[in-house]
Order: sequence, then structure tokens, then C-alpha cells
Amino acid sequence: MQVRTAIFDFDGTIADTLLVVIATLNALAPEFGYRVADASELDELRGLPPREVAARMGVAWHKIPLIAIRVRKELSRRMQEVEPFVGMLDALRTLRERGVSVGLLTSNSRENVDMFLARHPVQFEFLSTGSGMFSKHRRLATLLRKRNLSAADTVYVGDELRDIEAGRSLGMRVAAVSWGYSAPKLLSDAQPDYFIREPGELVRLLLER
Repeated sequence: MQVRTAIFDFDGTIADTLLVVIATLNALAPEFGYRVADASELDELRGLPPREVAARMGVAWHKIPLIAIRVRKELSRRMQEVEPFVGMLDALRTLRERGVSVGLLTSNSRENVDMFLARHPVQFEFLSTGSGMFSKHRRLATLLRKRNLSAADTVYVGDELRDIEAGRSLGMRVAAVSWGYSAPKLLSDAQPDYFIREPGELVRLLLER
């Protein structure tokens, strides 16, 4: 079935925020009582599910929502450093030109997204920001209902296991991109509907009839 609507994650999918977020998390480590991540272990951490990452770093699971809020706030001071992944803005524009409705759903703040879009203009039919770290399925369900979207012809595009799980729980097709926060093998093992290695491939797959 043709994809009529594509809903995109932001961090790690469109915007290359990983290193800035890691630096922010390391700066907050003393305050929240977890250890600093060493650059040499980042590839290994990207290959672990979220709970294993938290356990490895000594992060108390119940503190994650508060940590996420602080990260978004601190990130607002460094958004001028954040660039889009090469080819992603062109991919978004091509999908729109070919008749696909393109939206954004992210746990990042509207302020941060707006600062990014001011420097890297691209149009979205709708924006949904500030979703909980582990409540994207509820926000996606709300979008489907309010915008009268069919899950069968809507795809959610993200870079983490939680993105795959959120879309799949609602019967949506899911595209996982290989260049974001989670390691490619972790994502491919989760068997998303589409596993994307570069933005041009995303366009080709989503436009297939």
C-alpha cells in the first residue's frame, strides 16, 4: 500500500544531535549520580537497549524523565551547533513534492525544533513536540486520531528501538534509519518494515507502490 503520510522523529533522524547530547549528559552526571560516558564506549552503548544503557551508566530509571527535561533545556543553548544529516532535508522536500504528507513527532522541545528549522528551513504539515521519552505511542495515537490518518498508509521514521516499538504498537509501518542514536544491528534485529542506510533510499522505498 502506498505511504500517504510519513511522521519523522527529530534527534538522530533529521538532526545530528548525538555528540551534543552526550556532552550535555556528561555535564549533568554529577548532579544526577551516574557516571560519565567515555568516547571509546559510545559505539558499544549505541548497541544496547535503553534499560541496559541505563544500568551500564548507573542511571536510576525513575530519574530519566527529569534528566530528559534538563537535557532539552541545556540543548537550547547549543542548537546553533546542530546540523541536519546530509541528504535528509532534500529527502523531506522530495517526499512532499511527490505528494506524501510529512510531519514531525519528537520528545525534544518546540523551542529547539524551531531554532533548528530557522537555520535549516523545511516544511512540515504538522509538528508534535515534547512527547515523553517512552510515551511516543500515545502521542502517535493522538496524531492518528486528530488528523484522521490511517495507520495502514502511515509510516513512522526513527532511529531508536522505542520508535520501532511505538509505531508497531499502533499498526503503523516503521522505517529505522542507520545513522542515529541506536546501532544499525540493534535496529535491523528488531525487523522494522524498512531499514534505511541513506536518505535517498528512504525516498525510494516510501514512494514505491
